[in-house]
Amino acid sequence: MFVGNKKYVGLYIQNTRTGDKKFTFSKKNQELEEAKEKILRAAQQQKVVNVGMTSNMKFLNTIYILSRSGDTYGTYITPETSVGEIVEEVSTNKSLPPDHYALYLVIGEGDSYRVLSSSDRLLAALSSVGSECHLCLKPNAFYESIKPFMHQDGWESVQVHVREKKKWKRYPCAVRGKSFVQFKDNKCTNEVVRLAVSELDVFAGMEKAVRTDHKNPMPTRNFFWLKQTRGMRGHEDHTKYLCTDSEQDLQKLIAALVKAKYGPEGLQTPLLPTRPPPPELAVRRTTISVSPNTPKRHQFATASVQYTKW
Repeated sequence: MFVGNKKYVGLYIQNTRTGDKKFTFSKKNQELEEAKEKILRAAQQQKVVNVGMTSNMKFLNTIYILSRSGDTYGTYITPETSVGEIVEEVSTNKSLPPDHYALYLVIGEGDSYRVLSSSDRLLAALSSVGSECHLCLKPNAFYESIKPFMHQDGWESVQVHVREKKKWKRYPCAVRGKSFVQFKDNKCTNEVVRLAVSELDVFAGMEKAVRTDHKNPMPTRNFFWLKQTRGMRGHEDHTKYLCTDSEQDLQKLIAALVKAKYGPEGLQTPLLPTRPPPPELAVRRTTISVSPNTPKRHQFATASVQYTKW
């Protein structure tokens, strides 16, 4: 709500989650416009959160097949729609082998991407990265590259170049339990950063702005980044840009992150198991048998019912 007088113009702000109230005043129109933009962004984020509470709302989304220049498929999603359901729908309508395809969340023009698991909620995944993204269904080469490392149980530390304040510094990093840990030195005893893997999204590739920063060039081409949108007090968003010295180290670390987040079987991108039909749609077959050696007055029937799933 706008409030003001002859001297001051400002905004009245109320946090809808906590109920806290705040006034911001400014004599300069530019500062006021910046404040308005912040309010609009916050309102948009709140709208996305509120949408998650209304399961009957539907949103039209475009799924690209193989690439952004390829075929497209339009479908409606709700806050409860899972990635597995969309993969099944698109694969069926486009006659694609679902076991070899995955849904990619692509940033920009393909500079970076995240492979979505069948259990992920699609609307939540889209809202976590903003509007500069699109969905693409294509063969899951990403998972095939890390699959050889998914069987490993003990994850040793890997030397990683971490971008801090636009400068790249080298640290040993590892996945310990359910956390991504960045250590101070090679002794791996003093932790610099510990992030819960359950709150991290793993993106392969690198954002164009970081990749083309000539003042602070990337140390290697084996890069990826982590995005955390929950769980950090005082931070709405937290992003870490990383590079490894070798492609094998990159695949090891990503495999460890995927395994810690999704469990021993890792990232499940094929179709979800088919849901059982409701009882009224099941085909019932009933057979009755009577024991021939039983006197007629004591004869009884044994019935068995067989349900055939659709």
